[in-house]
Amino acid sequence: MNAQKNNYGTQESPQVRMPDGQYDFHPLRVLARRRWQLFACLLIVGSVAIATLFLSRPKYRAVAQVQVMGNNPATGGLADMVGASKAGGGNYFKTQCELLQSQRVLAQASQRLSGGYKGWSSRDDVIDLMRERVKIQPVPGSHLIDIIGMSDSGAEAADVANQVMATFVETSTARRQMNNARIVERIKAQIAEFDKEEQALTNDINKFRQEHRISGAEDAPAVVQARIAQLNQQISQVHMDRLELASKQEQLKNILQGSGDRRGGEEYIPQINSDRTVVSLQQKLNQLQQEEVRLIQVYLSGHEKIRDIRVQVADTQTRLIASKQWMLESLYEETREQYTTMVSREQSLNKLLEQQKQYATQLSLWYQEYKSKLADLETTYLFKKKCTARLRQFSLEQEMLDSPIVVVDEARVPTNPSGLSAPRRASSILLLGLLFSVMFILTLDRFSIAPRAAVGESMAFPPASGMGPLGNWPVLYWPSATPPEVTQHSSAEVQEKSAVRETASVLGRIGRIELGGSNEKDVAFAARCRVVHTDQRSGSAAAFREISANLLGRFGDTQQSVAVTSLSAQSGKTTFACNLALMLAQSSRKVVLVDMNPQGAALGRVFATEQGQSDISDVLADPNVLDEALRETDVANLKVLHCRREVSTPDGDSGWLYRTNKASLAELDRKLAQQFDWVIYDAESPRSQLTANLLHAVGKAIYIDATADPHSQEEVIEQIEHCGALNIGLVENTPIPASTVQQR
Repeated sequence: MNAQKNNYGTQESPQVRMPDGQYDFHPLRVLARRRWQLFACLLIVGSVAIATLFLSRPKYRAVAQVQVMGNNPATGGLADMVGASKAGGGNYFKTQCELLQSQRVLAQASQRLSGGYKGWSSRDDVIDLMRERVKIQPVPGSHLIDIIGMSDSGAEAADVANQVMATFVETSTARRQMNNARIVERIKAQIAEFDKEEQALTNDINKFRQEHRISGAEDAPAVVQARIAQLNQQISQVHMDRLELASKQEQLKNILQGSGDRRGGEEYIPQINSDRTVVSLQQKLNQLQQEEVRLIQVYLSGHEKIRDIRVQVADTQTRLIASKQWMLESLYEETREQYTTMVSREQSLNKLLEQQKQYATQLSLWYQEYKSKLADLETTYLFKKKCTARLRQFSLEQEMLDSPIVVVDEARVPTNPSGLSAPRRASSILLLGLLFSVMFILTLDRFSIAPRAAVGESMAFPPASGMGPLGNWPVLYWPSATPPEVTQHSSAEVQEKSAVRETASVLGRIGRIELGGSNEKDVAFAARCRVVHTDQRSGSAAAFREISANLLGRFGDTQQSVAVTSLSAQSGKTTFACNLALMLAQSSRKVVLVDMNPQGAALGRVFATEQGQSDISDVLADPNVLDEALRETDVANLKVLHCRREVSTPDGDSGWLYRTNKASLAELDRKLAQQFDWVIYDAESPRSQLTANLLHAVGKAIYIDATADPHSQEEVIEQIEHCGALNIGLVENTPIPASTVQQR
């Protein structure tokens, strides 16, 4: 209603504040602007201070101090034997602090104060009243306890502290005496149990010795072990003899088999050869053989004497062999009988050894059990003796002990109330209230700004004559919230746009960037591509801060690669990509801006970098030159990767870069993703084969639309998804109709 005419003949919207970070913060101006809110806060604080000054009543505090003497006298030694220390609560000082705050002590102290002390009552109202009037405060690093009485009167506060202290001393002493008596009874019962256990163990030991014939001597197992060792020696000797007889039997068997085959006398054993009969026959055979030799020398071979002597030699040899055979068989039978006897003896000895081992094992178990019973009896006796001695010592110690609680200082009547005086409390409330009011007003002013609505209004300018879409900028709004008083679509347009919003979120709408106007020179173009730096207070910069904030809120700290694409060549995608990269780099993300538009490479017009270095074509040909091709900019955390211009032929895409396959682009994106948090590609139309391969390799895209045609948007988004990428956002680069603005 207070709008003014602008240069385009339309009304400007009222001036509104910019979002956070887009205007200078002046606390004094904020306080002056919100002076009535500040006055209201101070009025409330002043009222509280005045109420505190006149309505608060002074409180008096009186302190009595007691000391807990060491640990629990009933713990350790005797009490540990019967588990009294565990039953007593462990930490004696902590137990006494809890006793001081118990219902019994507080109720008795309340009755003392009222003058009607007759035991104690557990009425909840009495105990709650005493808890409000008494505060227990242990002194750190000591066994001292401060008993603080609180009341509206100093004398009453001192009386409360002293009565609670006196009740606590009496109760603690009574509890100690009761605990000591309980411990003595328990230890006497324990000693009686030890007596019964000792008698039962003695009877059990005597019965065990009679049943197992244990004399108590320690050498019985040793005697059995010596007998086992002797049996082992005998078995070893019998085993050796048995092996020797087995060898002899085998030898005789072999000799018998050899003599049966008549293979000579060299295999006979010496016992056979030394027999008198064998020796006699052998001598006779030798004489006959000598006689045969002599006759052969004298007579012809067929002579009768030679035949006779040969008959005698053969007969003697037969008799000799028969004698040896008989003796071998007799010796073999004798050896076999001896071997059988030796085997039987070895088996008997093994059986006897096994019996002795079993007896030794059983005897060892008996002696172990016997020793265990003796050890149990000794332990029981020692426990009973120790308990008896400790009971005597405990009784003497308890008779000499005083009360476990010593009064260090009684409470005296305080002369001044505790805490700050009423004027000081009121002054403190006023000072703190003033600081709180100022901070509240400043915080309220800072967070009450509505950046989206303000930006939407401030950016609602009609397009200038001859101004192309390259000079425009996105203003962020979401499908669920239409910018106020800016866009009023018909129901048909809303239905058409709803189909697009089902496939991609609308990141923003292009407005006009005033910086540089429609000038397409390098300086003006670079200024628009860096509007977030060159004109930070503008609505364009605010819109881009909103877009980057939403992207960071969506993806967080994860690594992202995205291709910025559009259907037409003059849609503002380079401007969008550059400013988005600047905002992401400003948020401490490591960003690289890659020029993937060979026919309209423009990053060299925006960022002043060194010349003569490698570009993206060289990197795709040789990935090892990537570090050399990445160029530093004058912006921290931001690098660019340039692209040489390539002119297309009439038949469509051409040049080496257009013939790059998907695998090379995917490898490039993988290497860049290892070094940077955000990789932003300034790409061509998705209808280009190069962009189609890039979308397949990257997987994410932001589509800049300048057609305002929902069907065209759906078609392009489907084409992006057909290439294997997800369209994460849609930026509408359509000017706001003048009629819509005039209707405002």
